Amino acid sequence: MAVANNKTHCFTCNKEKITYPCRGCSKEFCLTHLTEHQQMLNEELNHIINDYDEFKQKINQQRQNPQNHSLIKQIDQWERKSIELIQQKAQEYREILVKSSQTCVNDIEKKFNDLCEQIKQIHAENEFNEINLNDLRNQLNEITEELNNSSNISIQQESQSFIDEISIISSKKPKFNKWKQTAITVAAGNGQGQQLNQLNHPAGIFIDKNKNIFIADRDNHRIVEWKHNANEGQTIAGENKQGNRMHQLGRPIDVIVDEQNHSIIIADLGNRRVIQWMNQNQDVLVDSINCQGLAMNKNEFLYVSDSQRNEVIRWKMGDNEAIVVAGGNGQGNQRNQLDFPTFIFVDKDQAVYVSDFNNHRVMKWRKESKFNKWKQNAITVAGGNGEGQRLNQLNNPIGIFIDKNKSIFIADLRNHRIVEWKYNAKEGQIIAGGNGKGNRMDQLKYPTDVIVDEQNHSIIIADRGNRRVIQWVNQNQQVLIENIHCFHLATDKHGFLYVSDTEKNAVRRWKMGEYSNEGIIVAGGNEEGDQLNQLNTPTFIFIDEEQSVYVSDLDNYRVMKWRKDAKEGTVVAGGNGYGENLNQLSYPQGVAVDHLGQIYVADWENHRVMRWCEGKKEGEIVVGGNGQGNQSNQLYYPRGLSFDGEGNLYVADSNNHRIIKFEIIL
Repeated sequence: MAVANNKTHCFTCNKEKITYPCRGCSKEFCLTHLTEHQQMLNEELNHIINDYDEFKQKINQQRQNPQNHSLIKQIDQWERKSIELIQQKAQEYREILVKSSQTCVNDIEKKFNDLCEQIKQIHAENEFNEINLNDLRNQLNEITEELNNSSNISIQQESQSFIDEISIISSKKPKFNKWKQTAITVAAGNGQGQQLNQLNHPAGIFIDKNKNIFIADRDNHRIVEWKHNANEGQTIAGENKQGNRMHQLGRPIDVIVDEQNHSIIIADLGNRRVIQWMNQNQDVLVDSINCQGLAMNKNEFLYVSDSQRNEVIRWKMGDNEAIVVAGGNGQGNQRNQLDFPTFIFVDKDQAVYVSDFNNHRVMKWRKESKFNKWKQNAITVAGGNGEGQRLNQLNNPIGIFIDKNKSIFIADLRNHRIVEWKYNAKEGQIIAGGNGKGNRMDQLKYPTDVIVDEQNHSIIIADRGNRRVIQWVNQNQQVLIENIHCFHLATDKHGFLYVSDTEKNAVRRWKMGEYSNEGIIVAGGNEEGDQLNQLNTPTFIFIDEEQSVYVSDLDNYRVMKWRKDAKEGTVVAGGNGYGENLNQLSYPQGVAVDHLGQIYVADWENHRVMRWCEGKKEGEIVVGGNGQGNQSNQLYYPRGLSFDGEGNLYVADSNNHRIIKFEIIL
């Protein structure tokens, strides 16, 4: 708001004073009433924020129930009346319904997130007027109306001679991308040639996140980078004419960019090699191969199509071992064969799509579904320097949390502190406690677990010795729950915090931010015992996508699964008394469940980690089980366990005072 020197009438008091214009409403206010006007705008913004919070809760409820249950029940009823041959079609209809609903919610959520960012920016900058507020209000009304109309889906029933077939009808039809039919030239287009604004039979291309185009300029024997909206490219590999020396290329056919290490990988077809260029340094990754196409997935696996061997091969970057993932069964047109494979694509599920050139088809090869395995010799990623309190030491670590950056947050029990150990760091840093054992707000006493609330950049700690759950935000502390013999913590995607209480033999749940109540019992709570509705010293817990609670029932030597709202649990691991047989557990500790529903348990006194498939009578050893010890293939009273985004297994090897990582074998 600009200051005016002349005196005019204030819109509110109508007195002639030095006034200040509001650009939003185009009215003039004296200083006193300008402040009142600003306060009114602030109140209106707060109303919008409140409406936004209500909308956020509403969309979260929608996301919790993406499947329209009344319609699913109709489909289930139709399925039961139909014959076995049409069960597959029933499943197809469910997927259409869920996908339609989810697509709608996802579209709304994108708009919602944009609105959220606008509100945050306006609130932070504290510069807004009626125009801004009206725009926010209109956007909120639009997406609210869209959400209210998102469930406008019905089922149309049609009579058939042997069944009543149904179909899914939605008023919101799926949107398929469409493109303008007139293209824009973004690289070259100036005739065949070798100038920087020309190309000579370009082959493979790669587009990075900045819309820069990397081009395998085949017959110019070079790789060209064409920056977004540039008029010419720049040669970044192979500018020394055709040849087989390290700094030369011969008819390169494809290129990809490894953005993690800022290198480019080239299918150097004429030289029968795959070569990596990094800062003008070259390294041959694969030689003696008729490479036609390249791809890389999020796990840093390199895929190469070989038109001579009629196969696609996969390497882990940095390793020499390769495996065939498509073809490899000789030249042919059978479903297990390829004939001159060229370009390839790998999706998020590691399925490989192959242009099968001479068979005039595109093939999809799914990744073989199998149980994960891990290397049996672990890597120490935190501690491992003996028992102690230095920053490179731990003292009986218990609970661990791995964030998306592979930083490890550790409940360092007997050091009365929480340590963050960043990826590949040589030592940790204290982020909570570390001020001696005690009950002050800045102290901890035998903490057993820690989780990270990444939304508000805080950590939540099971401060067991002080019988409290405490939150640390930027060295500020707040007790969330007190008078609870807490051991382990977990959260779910719906914003609930779960706490195991070893004294009351129960697991309780709170809505995050609402801790003024005693919480809801979601497992146990029926005194100490070994019945299906009881627990005996519940320790570690895990919450799955359906809000089922898995509990390490320590003194019952079993792991229990309590489905949402169930009155009793089921035994999913152990439960056959104390022992070391494959159907037994000895004081089970850390528990985790993968996307296949397989249960992983730290079997404390057997010094091993077990995997159990629900419904099976016994488990299998996945790591450890080689006796108590401190070798890389041994454990010594394992406690917490967790997986990172790549599937690597982390174990709090408590009495070895270390956190170790078992690398997944892909």
